[in-house]
Amino acid sequence: MTITLESVAVLLNLPIVGNFHYELSTEEKSTLDAILQKAEYYDQQKKYEKCLYTWWLSHWFPTKSRSSQTLDDELSVVAFLSLWLSRDIFDGGSGKKNIKHDLVMFAIKLAKGVVLPLGSLFLGSLYSYLDALAVDMRASNGCKKVESHIHIAFLQACLWEHFKDYAPVSATSFSSLYGGSRILRWQNKRQKPGVRIVDFLDNVYSIYFHPWGVAHSSVVQPKTFTTAPEIVLHTDGKDLNSGEIIFLRSCIPGYVPSYFDEFLIVVPYNIDRAARQMGFDQGIPFNRPRMPSKEIVSSVLNASLFATKQSL
Repeated sequence: MTITLESVAVLLNLPIVGNFHYELSTEEKSTLDAILQKAEYYDQQKKYEKCLYTWWLSHWFPTKSRSSQTLDDELSVVAFLSLWLSRDIFDGGSGKKNIKHDLVMFAIKLAKGVVLPLGSLFLGSLYSYLDALAVDMRASNGCKKVESHIHIAFLQACLWEHFKDYAPVSATSFSSLYGGSRILRWQNKRQKPGVRIVDFLDNVYSIYFHPWGVAHSSVVQPKTFTTAPEIVLHTDGKDLNSGEIIFLRSCIPGYVPSYFDEFLIVVPYNIDRAARQMGFDQGIPFNRPRMPSKEIVSSVLNASLFATKQSL
């Protein structure tokens, strides 16, 4: 079992398809400079790091308007989105409070209404943090203390989703005002006392591979999937609803972008090695090309529905 693009799309309601172009217009470059200058101004003042988010909000969204300050609506939206991306989506659990400069470009595009594959970027970042955690565990050798950071809330929600006997009772409904993210089912929930995840990992019958919906009838389904009514999937991508788009995009192996250690890189998305989780017969995974260099991150960020010469 692995965490897929579908997991991110369903739990966090983040898009996994979309296109991002690095070229910024003159107006967008001006917005970028204004945001970065404000972030650098805070660093130069040597203020307490823990106060950054409070200061950022009070500056861009003051409770009382100051006569010397002219508020720009679009700039304020970019400032808010920069904070949201830096604090809530790509923080990684480190507790380090800062506005991540590379993410401001994404905030500018989002403010313009551009759909970006943030879900793909989140998943790639999570993979990078998991790889770093594995390295830290080896370095600790079971006796040394090593500080590691990871998005633990998302990982816990994934475990609760896929192992129902391990999970507490989830909320039956949650407000649509929050975008319908499924992770809200587990808000303020605590683990069952005396229950350990290791008691379920080796039991294939305790795993729910697709807990949030049925698999399409055109897919060879293992017993863990419930039956679905007859559904015809259009291979040209026309007339697909959002759920079908998410499912198909999640089944395409390749690479996903990652924001790790304040750098944009790419990491493998080897869903072909977990084909049964998506309802397919498990075949022999094909050889993945060499890991691409960070210079082609921009092409990986262009996440269309279908990818050529890649299939399960």
